[in-house]
Amino acid sequence: MTSEDDDDVGRKGGRKGRGLAFRNRPPADEPPHPSSPEQQFKNDFAARLSAAMLEKGWNQSELARQAALHMPSGKFNRDNISNYVKAKHTPGPVRTAALCKALRIEPIALFPSGSAPATNASEPPLDLKDLGDGTVFVRINKRLSSAKALQILNVVMGE
Repeated sequence: MTSEDDDDVGRKGGRKGRGLAFRNRPPADEPPHPSSPEQQFKNDFAARLSAAMLEKGWNQSELARQAALHMPSGKFNRDNISNYVKAKHTPGPVRTAALCKALRIEPIALFPSGSAPATNASEPPLDLKDLGDGTVFVRINKRLSSAKALQILNVVMGE
């Protein structure tokens, strides 16, 4: 090994030019703005999940153990709970169902009540507004089952 080779070793055991191998996804280019609707949703979910855990007297590890009992794989990592409580991520439908079964609550109890306006018969069931920058504001004004609402959240949140 030459001295030139010594300079190439280091970054997480890799070599220059080969790129870093990430076990997880590489970090996002830009974190969501703290006041963005997506981050507010995550913050609200985190607060509701923390309150439900506190009510049961459980820590993150215990919630993960109890939720694992309701997972098809039988596994639920405490790190997932940590990411939810820190408002870094929200769970998809399968993990949400497992959390709710473990906590013995309905899924709607974990999701922010202000995330969508109340059903109002005077407004259309679907409202789309072009924001002119390649994005669209979508409002759904329709009564849905919790399962269908979770499916929509899954699409919107990108899980």
